[in-house]
Amino acid sequence: FILKRNGVPLPSELRVMLQVCNGVTVRWGAPLGKRIRDVGALSLNGLDRLVKVPPAMLHAAPEELLHAGLVIWLCSSSGYGQTALAFADSKPGVAKEPQVWFQDLGHQWHLLAHSFLDYLR
Repeated sequence: FILKRNGVPLPSELRVMLQVCNGVTVRWGAPLGKRIRDVGALSLNGLDRLVKVPPAMLHAAPEELLHAGLVIWLCSSSGYGQTALAFADSKPGVAKEPQVWFQDLGHQWHLLAHSFLDYLR
């Protein structure tokens, strides 16, 4: 398992979610005319799909993401892009919350949240 091999602890909120349901997808919609239209979704890979983002996928990433110690896929594909969790390359004994990033279909990276908990909120 990639996180265990790298000695990187999962954020506690993600660890608890994965203990309860090993991966999840939640979608929500709103009425528009006579139909319900999708307006949002949140997906998290199961433990077996929390894999390292290949270096080639980071070629156009911002400096902040390029210097992350480890980047893993949170959601491999949503139809709009992919979501990743980036762990800072921090000093031993100094824990920093991993950030949540989104890679759109044009392979551009966007910071979504400074922590996994902020992402869930």
